[in-house]
Amino acid sequence: TGSLGRIAEAIGLVTGSTVNVAAGTYAEKVFVGKSVTLRGAQAGIDARGRTGSPESVISPNEAYCVVVQADNVTIDGFEITSDWATNSDVAGIYVSDNIGQPGEGGTELSGIVIKNTIIHDLTDGLRTGGQGIQGIVVGPKTDGVELAYNEIRNLHMIDDSYSYAPVGIMIWGNPGGQEAKNTNIHHNLVHTIEND
Repeated sequence: TGSLGRIAEAIGLVTGSTVNVAAGTYAEKVFVGKSVTLRGAQAGIDARGRTGSPESVISPNEAYCVVVQADNVTIDGFEITSDWATNSDVAGIYVSDNIGQPGEGGTELSGIVIKNTIIHDLTDGLRTGGQGIQGIVVGPKTDGVELAYNEIRNLHMIDDSYSYAPVGIMIWGNPGGQEAKNTNIHHNLVHTIEND
């Protein structure tokens, strides 16, 4: 099991390079604020239907498990899960330069690839209305993000009004320079996304 801050520490030590993350469980929110490649234990291996393999598991007790706020970032071969119990927005991976942490200073993010990653069970399963659960969120202020060979499953919430619902992949933006552009989504498996 990785100690708190292990992946973040490695990101801080490299410049434009690769961080290889060994199999194990990392109880930390991962903030990516510079160009880097993160390679989990299953890098290069299709996540769709992958079982029984040693995984690099990112499992923080946080609303956003992985936040990307830099150009030229690759995330490859991870498992992401959380048991976040607070009623707030939740995301496995959030890609945007506009979500309240210091990033590049408001420029559009580009050159981002998220692949071969399993995202599942992001809350305690007892969510109520008013906030959403998303596997991957892209935008606003992105231009050129690729999502490929990922599996997103078991996102569940309770919302009697059905005003909010869990979403496997969410692409969003606003006019006037806040758009999410040129997002390439292919070969992903999204299932068991439920609102009771």
